[in-house]
Amino acid sequence: MKKLLFNEDGTIKMYTVYSGLTIIVFVLIVLIYLLTFLNRGVTEGRGLETTKPKETTTMVICKDCSFAFNEPEIRVKPEHTYLMKDLITTKSVTIKSLKFLVDDPSLLKIETDNRGEVVLKTLNKIGHATVTAKYEDKEEVLKVVVSQTDYNSAKFKYNTYYVYQGETKTLELDTDPAGAPASTFVINSSDTGVASLNSNNDLVGNSIGATNLTFTYKNVTSSALLYVVKNRITIKVKENEAYNFYDEYKYTSSYDGVIELAVTFEDKDNIGYNNSNITYEVDNHGGLKLDLVYSDTNIYEPNSYIYKAQVTTTDPKAKDKYSFITFTLSDGSKSRIKIVRG
Repeated sequence: MKKLLFNEDGTIKMYTVYSGLTIIVFVLIVLIYLLTFLNRGVTEGRGLETTKPKETTTMVICKDCSFAFNEPEIRVKPEHTYLMKDLITTKSVTIKSLKFLVDDPSLLKIETDNRGEVVLKTLNKIGHATVTAKYEDKEEVLKVVVSQTDYNSAKFKYNTYYVYQGETKTLELDTDPAGAPASTFVINSSDTGVASLNSNNDLVGNSIGATNLTFTYKNVTSSALLYVVKNRITIKVKENEAYNFYDEYKYTSSYDGVIELAVTFEDKDNIGYNNSNITYEVDNHGGLKLDLVYSDTNIYEPNSYIYKAQVTTTDPKAKDKYSFITFTLSDGSKSRIKIVRG
């Protein structure tokens, strides 16, 4: 380094000094130029900035398309199939692209058949349902009434019905197709003083007691017993450590045995009823015999008592093998269960 800057006699090498200064000045000039140019470029760029207006894009949903049911309400028959293209009119949208919702799938459903046609298919039941067609933000509703004037069969749903004194209650029937209202048929009460039927064939409890209900459809007569009660008596059968309610219980064992019953009753007036206020009666038919005895208090439920029924088959070949057990509370309220040997 010393040889580079000084001569042998100790004097400074001017050539080296001038060369160094020239390089330093050149570098400074370049730096000043670059800084000046870059700064101007940035400033000029900012001066050229413009603000573009924001454009608002509106999505057009279902543009120029429409669909509507031909009628607001239709009446159809059970177990029938109807083409949706006969029920709904569309524009710029296909039926297959519509989404159909049914509020009661037990009455009808919308599906595609083996030809690829969208169809409305009714099931074996009578009633009312709505079908909603949807596409993006649009929807249309169709009311569907499934009905018919002719039924395959009709009978009482239960052997025994119950209604409180002063109560009006819907009468449930077992029809094919299911769901036919009781008002469809002519139903009679043998004692209208105990219970009558209004214009809709609803049960009207007039006084505590029992009356027979009957009606005939297609030359087949159906009958049931109606009890008008003040306090409801419930009869349950013990199965697998649980007590279950039955209107009709089928005893399926191939051997004679014992059925355990839990008999529970209401006490609306807080009279203090107990087992001494309950009586029972057994009515045997055909080749079945039941012997009923009181067993014990049911500790798992208030106002509940255990009875045991000995099942004996007196005639295995008999066509009918069943018994009715009827319990009566001291206020006249009754309840019964039918035991059938299966």
